[in-house]
Amino acid sequence: IAYLTIVSNGHAGNWPTIGCQGILGTLATLPVLRGTQGFIDYCIETLAVQIDDQILPDGVQDELTPHYHRVVVFNLLSAIESLRPFDRELAPRTMATLRKMLHYQEQTIVPDRSAQVAFNDSDPDAVPDLGDRLARLGLADAIPADLGPEAFDYAGVAFLRQARSDGDLYLAFDAGPFGRGHQHEDKLGFWLHAFGRNLIVDPGRHLYDQSSASYLPYLKSTRAHSTILIDGQPQHSRGRPDTWIAKTPGSLQFETSPNRTSASGAYTLGYGTDNVIDVIHHREIVFVDQRYWVVFDRIEGSGVHHIESRFQFAPGPLQLAAGRVVTQFEDANLLLVAAGDWDEERIEVGVEEPERSGWYSVSYNKIEPAPVLSLAVSRPLPWQSAVLLYPFRGADAPDITFVFREGRATLSVDGVECVIQPDSTA
Repeated sequence: IAYLTIVSNGHAGNWPTIGCQGILGTLATLPVLRGTQGFIDYCIETLAVQIDDQILPDGVQDELTPHYHRVVVFNLLSAIESLRPFDRELAPRTMATLRKMLHYQEQTIVPDRSAQVAFNDSDPDAVPDLGDRLARLGLADAIPADLGPEAFDYAGVAFLRQARSDGDLYLAFDAGPFGRGHQHEDKLGFWLHAFGRNLIVDPGRHLYDQSSASYLPYLKSTRAHSTILIDGQPQHSRGRPDTWIAKTPGSLQFETSPNRTSASGAYTLGYGTDNVIDVIHHREIVFVDQRYWVVFDRIEGSGVHHIESRFQFAPGPLQLAAGRVVTQFEDANLLLVAAGDWDEERIEVGVEEPERSGWYSVSYNKIEPAPVLSLAVSRPLPWQSAVLLYPFRGADAPDITFVFREGRATLSVDGVECVIQPDSTA
């Protein structure tokens, strides 16, 4: 135990909190060791300092990875349980932050609890189930009874969703910085769940292994996420470590009203391994009438560029025709309509050569093919587009017309027309 206080001291990330919960668990199991109260004092203070350092003001752990956010939550809960026999508690400020962490964690779990949003190195299948544990610890009220649309400004994550009491339409949008560790080059990607199905997903992590058997290098890449490549090149946030952790709220803009929720952000660091492709990707997602989403993209810069917009679907068949994609499940589906003229439209599933594409890891050491929609065009900048994401029940897609002209999208369904425009801040 004394050794742990030495080797974990001064470290960042998960190791100090893991060490402290291990120390406290051992003391609670063997409550006869000399120096016990001193070790408890050390752990309470170390956890307070670490949580002050790791957790952003909005309650999100600064690796910006739901999986490792959950690790820190579990470490704190284990510490609380181990302190109970000694009639000791964590510092009040640590407990206050833990409540915010539990709130955010619950937002990252899709409405039917079939997955946790897998931004960065996460396993979608690793869904935390803390109800009974929180009740025993007096923390059940840390999770609101009816979560709804919400944004976390420092993490740069927005939830464009129905309130739980209204339905299960849910979209998590990642417009945040790179994070402290376990990062993916995935800014402006998103996860979409509707009618009991995860339809557009984040791809997971597979293995922490640098061999050819591991899909992690691909799963960390921009190609594996629902965002944009420029001239075939990925984002390169890794090349700008000064931007990895937000010191102030970032570029995320968020507005909500009864009929419209919108979130927007921008990737501004340049594309390619040296960040030399100097273009900016603005994305705004609008949740309309608590029924469907429209994704507005704008690429700013100069010259002609090849723009590839990618959408990573959950495993299952897709049907593609003239910019319209429909999933092929019996119970619930997603219609994606990409307005405008695209030079290339294709679906990639389980591709290995010349580079991997269309793979999904639902949990550690598992990998399976999953379709990616690729839409590509070469145009002078600035350039903009709109994509409709329309979930529906059953197997028959609704009769929908969707067009995008002069910065505004028009949707016509069942004879009713709706005009959707991005906010001026997009």
